[in-house]
Amino acid sequence: MGMFYDNSGTSREAWKFEYTGEELLYAAKRKLIAIDASEKAERKKMSGLMLDQKTTSTSKEVEECRREIEHFGRLREQVGVLVHEFARKRDRTFNLAIGDVTFLGLHEHTYADMERPDWIDPIGYYYG
Repeated sequence: MGMFYDNSGTSREAWKFEYTGEELLYAAKRKLIAIDASEKAERKKMSGLMLDQKTTSTSKEVEECRREIEHFGRLREQVGVLVHEFARKRDRTFNLAIGDVTFLGLHEHTYADMERPDWIDPIGYYYG
């Protein structure tokens, strides 16, 4: 991974980070697992709301839960595409902006951490 400026400005938006598809694949899979867990939690919350006969289908809680389920569903689809593409293009170098780095959680762990056979990520997924 490297970082370079694409212009002489000092703005963070100009920073670019280079990662290979192989490095990004692990981060994208980890993100996909986290998004899937969040979507399932919202669905469980929604089922609890629907079991309560006092809750209407148009209540504020139900609407918020529905929005969250849709949000995580869209994210799951988008990150699923990233996983697919990074798996196909493991040797390609990708230039990421700082927002991409933080979205994928690349600032949280190094690729070397994920290469350890006993590495377990923060949400408990074992990669070994």
